[in-house]
Amino acid sequence: MTNPIANPVPSLSRQLGGAMFAALRFEARRSFTAPRLGAWCLLVLFPMTIVGMFRLNGDAQSTAIWSVLLFILIPEAANLLGLLLWVAPHIQSELDGKTWPYLSVRPYGRQTVYFGKLLNGVLWTIAAGLVSLTLCVFIASPLMAEPLRIWWANARLVVLSGFGYGTLYALLGVIIPKRAILIAVAYTLIFEVLVGMLPAVASEATYQFHLRCLLQIWAGLKLEQEQLRLFFSEASAWQHLAVCAAMALVFLGLGSRIVGLREYSIQDEA
Repeated sequence: MTNPIANPVPSLSRQLGGAMFAALRFEARRSFTAPRLGAWCLLVLFPMTIVGMFRLNGDAQSTAIWSVLLFILIPEAANLLGLLLWVAPHIQSELDGKTWPYLSVRPYGRQTVYFGKLLNGVLWTIAAGLVSLTLCVFIASPLMAEPLRIWWANARLVVLSGFGYGTLYALLGVIIPKRAILIAVAYTLIFEVLVGMLPAVASEATYQFHLRCLLQIWAGLKLEQEQLRLFFSEASAWQHLAVCAAMALVFLGLGSRIVGLREYSIQDEA
């Protein structure tokens, strides 16, 4: 006769995975609203509008210029806006809806809500980024020398940006839920933009540094040795990918741990 508790790990893993998938499916269905779809369309149209202006100007640009322009517009702008809207306030939205106490008492309820809402927001953001990137490259392809290479380089960065910044914003959302969007904006402007662009070792601790190094490698940007030394790294793409994955896993683990231990109040602040 088989002992039902002889090997609890696979059963526990299946239960937790099933609960997370159910949370993701529930969040996905709940996301099909007019405001969410409208915001999604704006994220798609925002980069397209700027690229359309370049297209109307009619001047062909180098692969480097188009690669950097699309990198700034989509992985580093549109993606972050989407994650600010859909990932950063994920805990606060449950607190505002007074549903957190009911979710938190369920077995692994906190973690399933955390992962489900995070993954839902990341997937919506990545989908918007990839659609916008594809349309931008299509619009500007007559002015591009290597449209497929530009698309492929930035498409990978859209995915990396979505998961990397998504786990970071989710972590900030569980630490300071009531000010999550404000803190995420401040962090992005101070560290990812200002510190990330400094020609110093400190910039290597930012996620943006590794993304732009990957852009330089994948898009084949030709740089002077001084530019490469100050603003980029001579490390391989696999090394930068490993750092990006490690940072995302650390953010994800910390966020999951904190949300499982912290008590949140649903009382309105005076």
